[in-house]
Amino acid sequence: MIALLFVLPVGYLSLPSVSHHSGISLDGSISDWDGVSRQSLFGTHGSLVESAMKTDGDTLYFYLRSMPVENAEVFYGLIDSDGNPNTGYQYGGIGADYLVSVKLSPEGVLSRTASIYGSSTGTGNWSYWTPIGNVAAVSGSGNNSIMLEIKVPSYLFGNELSDNFRVIWQDGAVLFPHK
Repeated sequence: MIALLFVLPVGYLSLPSVSHHSGISLDGSISDWDGVSRQSLFGTHGSLVESAMKTDGDTLYFYLRSMPVENAEVFYGLIDSDGNPNTGYQYGGIGADYLVSVKLSPEGVLSRTASIYGSSTGTGNWSYWTPIGNVAAVSGSGNNSIMLEIKVPSYLFGNELSDNFRVIWQDGAVLFPHK
């Protein structure tokens, strides 16, 4: 299994290398995440409490744990595929080239989409995101929390994830703070 490298102060998830089999099943159970390092997000990423990431070379897998949601809530995974903070949508010290968004309600997953950032010069305009496909997502609950498992095939990223790609997960309340 791969040991995950988490840079805690800035909330990045990154993988230094690739394994050949993830062992992750999208089934709403976290037992297949045993042994995978997790990052605490409590208090810094909205209602998100914990996250983890794993890859098998063809697919990225994400585990998110959240406080229970009362209404529909959207979770955003901003993916800096090239590790360059000067390209893509600038947020939290990264330049996100891809975005995974999962809309969750108390009844389960409502939508799950991957998008690409379509501007090389406008690095802070949310309207430059263009949907490129769907991802798989399954929710589960227990211990007064909601759990999400997300599967993202690498072909959605054009199979162009660098060795130093980074991911930041946020919910809409943090990414778009209420004023």
